Amino acid sequence: MFHNTSINLVDFGFATRYIDEHTGKHLEPQHVDVFRGNMIFSSFNQLNFQRTCRRDDLISLCYYLLFLLNDFKLPNIEFKKTAEDATRNYRIAKNAKIHTSLSEHISDQSSGI
Repeated sequence: MFHNTSINLVDFGFATRYIDEHTGKHLEPQHVDVFRGNMIFSSFNQLNFQRTCRRDDLISLCYYLLFLLNDFKLPNIEFKKTAEDATRNYRIAKNAKIHTSLSEHISDQSSGI
């Protein structure tokens, strides 16, 4: 009966408001104390401990798509999988996102074809 049925689960655990419920205006950028999310797919703002918004979700989606289309790798990001390396991995992700532009990545990929 359910052989062609799929279930899609969405986790809104990290969801945040982006509109002030009293004024109806977009919330201003704000510093947050705790990093939430995945360092590989996080936006530069998120790596700088800024409150995330819809733009950061789109950036994360783009990083994820690049990851899928690039043999499960992102340029200049190679993590070690131990808990002791968390700070090192954070620096690697942040530096890679500062120093690598999308246009550089596209030109690197097209020259290898």
